[in-house]
Amino acid sequence: MALSPAALLEQSIYQEKLHELKQLVSVTPHYYEALYLKPLLAMAAIVQQLPYPFQHHYEIKNGFLLAALDCALAALKFRRGYMLPLGADTETCYREQDAWTYAIFTAALLQECWLLLGAFQIAIKEPQTQTARLWNPLITSHINAKHYYRFRVTPTITSWQSANPLLVKLLLPENAFAWLCSYPYLFNCWWKSIAGILEATNPIQDILQKAHHHLLPANGKEPINIKENNKKEACVSAQIEIEEQEKSKKLAQEIEAISTISIAPTQLQPGVVHETIIANKNFSLTEILITTLKQQFKQKQLTINQPQDFIHRVHEGILLITPAIWDWLFAHCPELKNKWLVPKHENLHNTLLQALLEENQLIKNSTQNSLLHRYFIGRWEARQVLAGVVVPIEDLFPDGHLPTINEQLHLEPAL
Repeated sequence: MALSPAALLEQSIYQEKLHELKQLVSVTPHYYEALYLKPLLAMAAIVQQLPYPFQHHYEIKNGFLLAALDCALAALKFRRGYMLPLGADTETCYREQDAWTYAIFTAALLQECWLLLGAFQIAIKEPQTQTARLWNPLITSHINAKHYYRFRVTPTITSWQSANPLLVKLLLPENAFAWLCSYPYLFNCWWKSIAGILEATNPIQDILQKAHHHLLPANGKEPINIKENNKKEACVSAQIEIEEQEKSKKLAQEIEAISTISIAPTQLQPGVVHETIIANKNFSLTEILITTLKQQFKQKQLTINQPQDFIHRVHEGILLITPAIWDWLFAHCPELKNKWLVPKHENLHNTLLQALLEENQLIKNSTQNSLLHRYFIGRWEARQVLAGVVVPIEDLFPDGHLPTINEQLHLEPAL
């Protein structure tokens, strides 16, 4: 008997994998349910508890959905090693990173749905009428709960693979499909991947191939998903290694990500900062930055919350867009630039950011669990990203004359 999609995913065999998926995609619960859980539920509704007869360790009840979910998780892990689109500048990669992650997830999860057409013959029977009929997922997008269904594996008809995008379109949320369409190159790579059109330069196909290879059982070992205890033992050491590597790279990635986002600053007017601030080595970089900003605000030389500004009031404090804030600071403090421009500092923006981190003057982003604060303007299909660091508002406005919060900035873009 068929089950509802929610009942299928509530089974214990999926719970650990769904928890891992939440950790890998790192989005808010609302967007996890809207963008990631919906395709999973839609796929569960059509594959039900079918086995996956093409790899012996998935020739079990629920094997089809397990194989797809395992492939999606593996692909998300390999995606971390890619800056996409290939060859693009870091700002473009940062701006499109969420869309590429989602494209890779959906391609890995749904790439073999066409097998329901080309390798299975499925019949369903309604309990009230007791009449049986052949079921086609392109005509009826799911098997109703409490229907009886029977299946048999047939010789694979590979020509059905070209119809897979049609089936995937039925399973994806409409707004998610529109989001992918808004990036032409990404959409082309994604479409060819789910349609089985091979292309040597397609990064999504490259990641999917690595994921498939990763899931093949090693010679001489028990197949995964049959011996659950053995599977857990085999994964523990690899998972620990991955987590340790991620922890060691986290700070460097955050610094690099922050330094690649820029926003057009207001017209810079060179100013003068009191000479003792620069000359006195006891002053920290944060103190120099805050003092300079306070002077400019007092002289009404700076604006805030405007589209062209690099300073915005957010709920946590004052958002300073990097690297634009450094360009502004050096225009007002040329002595400071000379102080930091030494040969060992290959990336000045990263060096200054590291100095702020070491001074422990930044507000941590509790929602995204990072020192990097990302805010969005607009919807998913046409969003802009602002990123930077946040300092306490009291540091810049001690007199209590606080600017209003910029309500156009959001932690997540609207769907």
